Amino acid sequence: MRHAELLGKKVKHDIVHNGLVLVPAGVALEKSHIELLENYRVDPEEVRVAEQGGRPQDAESVALMTQAVQFAKEMFERVREAGHVDPQEIEHTLTPMVLQMSENKDMFSLFHTVKAKDEYTHQHNIGVSVLSTLIGRWLGWRDDQVALLSLAASLHDVGKVRIPDEILLKPGRLTADEYAEMKLHTVYGYEILKANPKIDPRVALVALQHHERNDGRGYPYGICNSEMDAMSRVVAVADIFHAMSSRRPYHEPMPFYRVVSEMRNGSFGGAGSAYRRRVPRADRPALAGPPGQAERRTLGRGGLSRSAGGYAPAREGRRQLHRSQAGAESEYRGDHHLSL
Repeated sequence: MRHAELLGKKVKHDIVHNGLVLVPAGVALEKSHIELLENYRVDPEEVRVAEQGGRPQDAESVALMTQAVQFAKEMFERVREAGHVDPQEIEHTLTPMVLQMSENKDMFSLFHTVKAKDEYTHQHNIGVSVLSTLIGRWLGWRDDQVALLSLAASLHDVGKVRIPDEILLKPGRLTADEYAEMKLHTVYGYEILKANPKIDPRVALVALQHHERNDGRGYPYGICNSEMDAMSRVVAVADIFHAMSSRRPYHEPMPFYRVVSEMRNGSFGGAGSAYRRRVPRADRPALAGPPGQAERRTLGRGGLSRSAGGYAPAREGRRQLHRSQAGAESEYRGDHHLSL
């Protein structure tokens, strides 16, 4: 069989190359898919196609996703009212659901089972948490590390509870002023989580850093990949994956294989190499992981302070993210590579 003979047919199972899903199950192969399979030298004889399309999600999986999204919605409402987070509630209720969903072989279609427009924020929250959990496992992190990553990912956007609904739920593109306010959700989230002594500091750091980028063009502080916490890098990757593969008022959902291709090519927003090699690569060594072992990062003596231009670290701490060379290797290592 030749690759061209697969054109128009739906794949029965995920097409995987070196641990990377090139085409998810249920997708009808187009010319761009065929070119992708040829480039990766995927044997067409190994591609299984479905005679009558892919199977729909089972009722249990759909119910689990719906339940998780509803929990996230109610959790954010409680944080908005009370101003703080109950990590034990998340660990006992949401985290087990996320861990279970991360084992679903057709999770990308599962993400689209909840259709309500105003639910996107919470769908996105769950989607990022599930994807982050999957990446953490793929990187070979321990169960307790993956559980902490899942918690951090489920709270990465908690700062949005302080963003006005007219901005958060706006159906079209944001104005410059609205976007400036929206970007503050990273700082707001850090403040909310950092104030809770029951929450691991790394969770707060993920809320702060998940929009930073490799070339320093991210926000809120414009730090580079080497200055970012490894959990933040994982959540940043998951955040982009889910956002670009979701339908939004200002863009159509991008097929999974295209998200992978665009991220590797650094094509998003003309950011050049900002997203290059953001997805895990099986042919590269692992990077050191979250802070607390070989790395120590601070935001200055004064932490975060408000200025006329918005939030910024205290003057002594402007981009003062110190790396401690203690010689100890990070325990967050695996067999794969993740780079922003």
